[in-house]
Amino acid sequence: MKTIASKATIAALLAAAALAPSALQAAAVIYEPFAFPDGDTTLTGNPGGTGLSGNWNASTLYTKDTGLTYGDLATVGDSSKVTSGWAKAEIGVTSSTAYSNLLADGGEMWFSMIMQVGATGNRSYFALTTRGLGGSNGDLNGDGTSPVEESVGIGFGLASNNTFYANVWDDAENGNWGGNNLTTAPDGNITTTTGTATIATHFLVGHIQWGATSADSDTITLYLPGTNLTLGDAVSSSSGIIANQSGLDTLGFQNLTNFNVYDEIRFGATMADVVVVIPEPRAALLGGLGFLLLLRRRR
Repeated sequence: MKTIASKATIAALLAAAALAPSALQAAAVIYEPFAFPDGDTTLTGNPGGTGLSGNWNASTLYTKDTGLTYGDLATVGDSSKVTSGWAKAEIGVTSSTAYSNLLADGGEMWFSMIMQVGATGNRSYFALTTRGLGGSNGDLNGDGTSPVEESVGIGFGLASNNTFYANVWDDAENGNWGGNNLTTAPDGNITTTTGTATIATHFLVGHIQWGATSADSDTITLYLPGTNLTLGDAVSSSSGIIANQSGLDTLGFQNLTNFNVYDEIRFGATMADVVVVIPEPRAALLGGLGFLLLLRRRR
């Protein structure tokens, strides 16, 4: 005998589905909404979100904060705030076919993040890296033999002159790795235009175009969409570096000054995967009606 759910039950299921994190991440391969477990106030030891492995290895200076919002961007959970300088946080990336596809030569990868800048003159850094955020110029284990251990990073920085800049870091390329000595301004491969970081909440969207072969340069372009979430013109780009992206296995932050807040990190294959908007009420209603019609046909 078939059991038909009541209208009240169906409504509850629809509401739960609409609010579930999976409904907000679209096809993002990596999604970190910073949902702190009950009772936890620091990021260290917390499990990561979708596409992340293990727990966050973070300074206790990364604390729980209220979740950020930006226009109609879909958001859930909390956020993480750095409360003092010289702090670092990192977590592993889950090895999967979907993630590997984002790293293929000739392919592309998109990312997005809400970031609240808390003070002027900040120096901070966010990237996917190989083997984590190490010492200066690739001296990952601090043994003074830099740059024996090649390290690669791709992401963006916030310079002390209050500009956002996109960058590909590779310690094999003239020591341009950020490490523990983040550059105060972009290097010669970067063009920075209008990426001013005011004390406000910003939404950053990055587009990475991998070189057609391992011998071709990689390019990263950074955007700062307004609250209408329209991509707009690029504010920064970086090219000319050939990075071995196959080993990117760690996601991390580094902050040399305090008060920045981070939230809603996404990586995916398209812009639509990382710029996920709250469904319009009309679209949600149509989806609910379709679900009800499907149940009716099965009676």
